[in-house]
Amino acid sequence: MDFLKQFLRADILWFLVGVLLFLFELMAPGLVVLFFGLGACLTAVLCMFYPDISINSQLLIFVASSVVFLVCLRWWLKRVFRGLTPGGKAMGINRCEYLGEQAVVKERIPAGLRGKVEFHGSDWQAQAEQAIEPGTVVEIVGQDNLILKVRPLGSK
Repeated sequence: MDFLKQFLRADILWFLVGVLLFLFELMAPGLVVLFFGLGACLTAVLCMFYPDISINSQLLIFVASSVVFLVCLRWWLKRVFRGLTPGGKAMGINRCEYLGEQAVVKERIPAGLRGKVEFHGSDWQAQAEQAIEPGTVVEIVGQDNLILKVRPLGSK
């Protein structure tokens, strides 16, 4: 019975509620339930240091801290997970940072379809408006996710 009494302490229960809410966030991502999990964990920490907190106070701490976390951190985390930089621009994948660089065709690129190029020591899928044969040096003119848009070097 002592084990059950020790297990049913408020701090343990709030911690378990927090963990369950974190797991629920993993199953249904939306960056909302996460903050209620943080509120539950904060309530657990406070219950650990102040074990005589009433259930009403615990619920108030849980709701208030969850709402504060939600309001203060959600916008920031959404920006982080979407890959936005402090300047507000999207990072990396859809922005072509390789414009004007050269690559070598490794696998024939049929007109409008995909082939392969070697770029910076790695094979990349590439697409071109015209057919390009292996061994041809190409210029990178764009990028669509992980597919490089290329054209033969020197053609406009």
